[in-house]
Amino acid sequence: NKTLKLLVTMGVKNPSDLKFILKNQEYDIYLNGIFIARLENANSQIVYPQSVSTLQLTVDINIDDLLTKLDVVSGTTIADKLNVVANLRQQRLKLVSKLDIKYGILPAIPIEIPYEDTLKNWGL
Repeated sequence: NKTLKLLVTMGVKNPSDLKFILKNQEYDIYLNGIFIARLENANSQIVYPQSVSTLQLTVDINIDDLLTKLDVVSGTTIADKLNVVANLRQQRLKLVSKLDIKYGILPAIPIEIPYEDTLKNWGL
């Protein structure tokens, strides 16, 4: 059983004038509608107002499971697979952010933010 452990760093833009804390972060990644991986961070992180804050997330990926999922994404025939590779930047990537946001003395509020676009528009 081979597992790939990654540390992912991403920026979160906070255009508001409020400082808040992110707790229990989960980010589900889908490629062409197929669930690929979940990024998680159980640590609390402060997101400062009017700035971009850096978040670090961990992901453990079972390589055999990942290859199976990518095989589903790319289709069953050689032509299907070549089409995905040839049009890689047109494939759809969806990120579903599940966050608990805490502001001041208020209890943490769970929110879910889905975002989907082509790999090209994600900047990949």
